[in-house]
Amino acid sequence: MQIPGYEPSISLIIPCYNEAENAKFVISKIAKLRSEITIPFEVIFVDGCSSDATPDKLHAGIVEHSMEQNVSVHVMPSRRGYGHDIIYGLQQARANVLSWTHADMQTDIKDVFTAYDCLKALEVQNKKVFVKGKRLQRPKLDAILTFAMQVFTLLAIRVNLNDINAQPKVFTREFFDNHLSKDAPNDFSLDLFALYHAKIKGYQIKTIPVYFRARQFGEAKGGGGNLRLKCILILRTIKYILKLSSKVFKA
Repeated sequence: MQIPGYEPSISLIIPCYNEAENAKFVISKIAKLRSEITIPFEVIFVDGCSSDATPDKLHAGIVEHSMEQNVSVHVMPSRRGYGHDIIYGLQQARANVLSWTHADMQTDIKDVFTAYDCLKALEVQNKKVFVKGKRLQRPKLDAILTFAMQVFTLLAIRVNLNDINAQPKVFTREFFDNHLSKDAPNDFSLDLFALYHAKIKGYQIKTIPVYFRARQFGEAKGGGGNLRLKCILILRTIKYILKLSSKVFKA
């Protein structure tokens, strides 16, 4: 529930799917950030029709920490996908700076506010900015696959995009309204879609270092999972890159 009169400076969207084991840790982290962060913020959880108790545990944590003013949970009626859920959350957001990250606790939610500070500092210089994470301390195989995808993307669509799936992503409402609110993919290709449009529309893509930790609870749904999940994500991403490539070379 959003309480009228609360005006956040940044809205953070966190998509969730079967994250019941992580829910209390995510909520506790957000509660701790209230005493560490000076800017008003809101967090919008979008549950993608979980089959476990994720929404109930999120609601319970919000009430326990008295965060009804700035933390809300939206439950999708059916499983539509990662990209769909993030876009839905962004449509509900109230702030002029928007962002998303993951609920798996592999990167620190506090990274969002580091990225916010970076964006605001460059906005003072009248620059169009998109800020994202760059993952440190990753397993070697994951780092190699990410670099290979970067090279493939460069060859296929003529843009150099580094560590596409790293979180968080932080940008302005103007960027969302003009470049993300229409035709965004419903799946994990959303990260690629956002970075691609930031690049071709002349935004300065800034990266902040984020420490990438092993998932402690729950199951990964994308590139952070087992080899089968990694291959599925890679194939989907390649398919989407080739779709973009056909548009690039027709232009």
